[in-house]
Amino acid sequence: MIPRRMQRIVTDDPALAALWERTRALRELQKLYALCVPPYLRTVSRVGAVAGDELKLFADSGAAATRLRLLAPGLLAEFRGKGWEFSAIRVSVQVRTLPAAARLTPRKALDQGARRSLQRLAEELPESPLQAAISRLAKLK
Repeated sequence: MIPRRMQRIVTDDPALAALWERTRALRELQKLYALCVPPYLRTVSRVGAVAGDELKLFADSGAAATRLRLLAPGLLAEFRGKGWEFSAIRVSVQVRTLPAAARLTPRKALDQGARRSLQRLAEELPESPLQAAISRLAKLK
């Protein structure tokens, strides 16, 4: 559901209103698609385009695409049951690129037991680059 303020902006501008209307079918298909696929596929796949009587789906990985290909006959039946007449579903892999901030992995923290074990190990090792690295690792929060 689009917020009212955004909807007003889109419908007031003639160019945006025309684009909004052309994408209406895809938005409706995406909503139906989200209801038909398992939750784990909702986040890694989406409706891509309609070309004639063929629906194109995009998947973020080969594994997701393979699973969608297996589900395609059931999806076709679901779409037909809701009034969409597709004769085929084509699945393509189209990897989304994430913004740099989203690609950063969160820093992992050591629990107290692991920290103590690393500190003991560092104390037992002779002075070396390995001992220095384990000592630094034990100090991470």
